[in-house]
Amino acid sequence: MQCTEPLPILNLLEAASRSVCMSWAFQWLYHWVAMTIPKEQNPSPGIWTRAISQSFYGNVNTLSKKLRPKQSPRAPKNYRQSAPRVKETKQYLLSYEEELHLADHIAFLAHVEEGVEFGSAAVLQEMSDPPGFTFRLASNHTPRPTVVNGIERILEIVQDHAEAGKHRQQHQARLFDEIVSFSEKRIHGRMRTRHWVKPDHFRKGESDLPPLYVGIDRILEGIWGRDGQKLAEFASLRASVIALRDALRKLDLEYAGEQANLLKDAILKSYDVSNQASSKSLETHLQIMGLDERVYASREVAQIDKLSKYWGICKDLIRLSRQPETRSHCQNLKLEFFEAYPASQPPGAADLCFVHGEIQLILFYEKYKNDLPPRAIGSSTSACFLCDLFVKYHGQFGISHSHMKLYPKWTIPDCKWMSHQAQRKRFREMIRSMDAEIAGLLKKNVYYHNVAMESRAHVLLLEQASSIAASTVTTISDVPRTPSPLVVRMSSSALSSSSTIVPQNEKAAASHPSIYQLEDLPVTISISPSTKFCELTAGIVSYLFDFEDIATTGWLYITHSPRSAERYRKEKRVNTTGLSFDSSVCIQAKPHTRHLMFIVHADGHHELGVYVTWHEP
Repeated sequence: MQCTEPLPILNLLEAASRSVCMSWAFQWLYHWVAMTIPKEQNPSPGIWTRAISQSFYGNVNTLSKKLRPKQSPRAPKNYRQSAPRVKETKQYLLSYEEELHLADHIAFLAHVEEGVEFGSAAVLQEMSDPPGFTFRLASNHTPRPTVVNGIERILEIVQDHAEAGKHRQQHQARLFDEIVSFSEKRIHGRMRTRHWVKPDHFRKGESDLPPLYVGIDRILEGIWGRDGQKLAEFASLRASVIALRDALRKLDLEYAGEQANLLKDAILKSYDVSNQASSKSLETHLQIMGLDERVYASREVAQIDKLSKYWGICKDLIRLSRQPETRSHCQNLKLEFFEAYPASQPPGAADLCFVHGEIQLILFYEKYKNDLPPRAIGSSTSACFLCDLFVKYHGQFGISHSHMKLYPKWTIPDCKWMSHQAQRKRFREMIRSMDAEIAGLLKKNVYYHNVAMESRAHVLLLEQASSIAASTVTTISDVPRTPSPLVVRMSSSALSSSSTIVPQNEKAAASHPSIYQLEDLPVTISISPSTKFCELTAGIVSYLFDFEDIATTGWLYITHSPRSAERYRKEKRVNTTGLSFDSSVCIQAKPHTRHLMFIVHADGHHELGVYVTWHEP
């Protein structure tokens, strides 16, 4: 510290006198300004005023005190099962549902450990010049470097696949390995294996849950048909659940060595359980089968659906990087993350408040306007009651789900950067609307018993093909229709035993595709490693025969002639109308043969005979 000589006593007195005079002058000037300038002509910066803040948090605190344990102001809301909050527009490459689904995926992966600080939200923004996708990530606490680096490695593999345009299976295997490695700690927590390390913040009782395979035994007790109904369906489901239970038990007993492979095996078996029949989640399937809520709403069912997502994410990202419409965008993938806002205590708040990830993302796009902003916010946990209200009144984004639980320690930062009065006014009106709605709930005094989990596994619910497929197939034919694309995937490894039929949101990968109509049949197509695919439009169905990964040679013969198809009558028949989006049907070839025959049709219409033969590699 620098020292100076003391001033003479006289100078000190003079300095003190000047200080008093200046202080009095500033006080007089302040009071004069305050009295002469009306407050409304000099609005405070930011969105909060003391009056708005005290009223809002006063009602929030009152509502919080009125709610009993396990109560919420409103019942949980699943927006995936209702009309989207945001209208579709042809400006976007992806459909709203796909954008939301992919954003949910990134947020889900970012929640890499149990704990509120890892709770994350994400958006996917389409870029046009150059084409690309940018994921933006916001968490309750600033994402750790390990999280950012891990997601970047995952996206790098997706980008590699898009650039290569081949070797789908190899890239998919790499991607699955990376996702499981990155999420290993979280996966062990979901399974409650003995390899799981309990977080320090866990309260007593939270870590006492038994391993997932123990809880699955309780589920099995409830999976029985009533009066012998649907015996085959129940038997199939029980067999899948038992296989999963056994895989989880084996993993729990394994010390090292095979643990990575056992983890992947358990995830794949979870995916099999969650994708029964036309359902995309075990919870939904159990509801359709008429089982009790104690079964389909159980923690075990929720965890199985979440475990299945690790493979589902892998499949979706590989598909995104493979389909022609999005492949160029996947060659330019970026990840950006936000530094979390510091906690603050606004006037009227009972405690320090925090800015949730959904709010951080909305404010980013308020500050940095964009011609093609995201329409959806994905999240690792369902939105809280106040986030749900804010998203509703903001009106420019959609979300998947809200558990509707009230968190009083919630806030919006004051946003001093909001220089435009109209923007500040709009945000203040949003807060006033939220405040008025909360006040209305206080008057009604009707609340909901809510034991819903705060996170859930979301599935892509599309009754028909996505917008990508719809926009491309309509160029093939002038006949107005609602396409339901079907992809017949064949690889060199699969051709020796089976061929898989998969309805996909995907068109062919070649720049000059071989496209056929019904009137072109019969067609014979030579298959070689250079053959990419062919497409056939039949009524409302588009069949995509994908040969991308085939390393051998052969022939594909397709006919719609009933006489020609007569000899196929005893072969496998696949009704495409009964297949949901992304479901699969495996058609097994006879042992020691090099040919496969099957029939595809749409409720008996546009019946096609398909014959595939291949040579020894």
